Amino acid sequence: MYAGKDDRGLGAIGKTSQVVMDLVVELHNTNHHLYVDNFYTSPVLFLLLKERGILAAGTARPRKGYPYDQLKGTVQQKRADVAWLTEKDRKMTTLRWKDKKDVFFLSTIHPPPVVPA
Repeated sequence: MYAGKDDRGLGAIGKTSQVVMDLVVELHNTNHHLYVDNFYTSPVLFLLLKERGILAAGTARPRKGYPYDQLKGTVQQKRADVAWLTEKDRKMTTLRWKDKKDVFFLSTIHPPPVVPA
């Protein structure tokens, strides 16, 4: 989908996030779940969607706004090891999963993993 050349008035959201927001405008406050790939995943977009009653999840690229530095310090020895981070307000969960390369995931749908005591 072509979003056009003009990006005035988008602020911090960006063109790709604005495309998603335009496509889901009729779904506000319906408690739908939206799954996207890493091209569309961003913390800003997911929080905007959550404010509008749409929960989201998707693989992520470690870029601006993604808490990569906090997860990078976690030690992951073997394949399938998982490190996770949840914000204090519990609005979003971030995962780093060890495969051949690290796989990053953001979600406002899934709660943080429960760790047995």
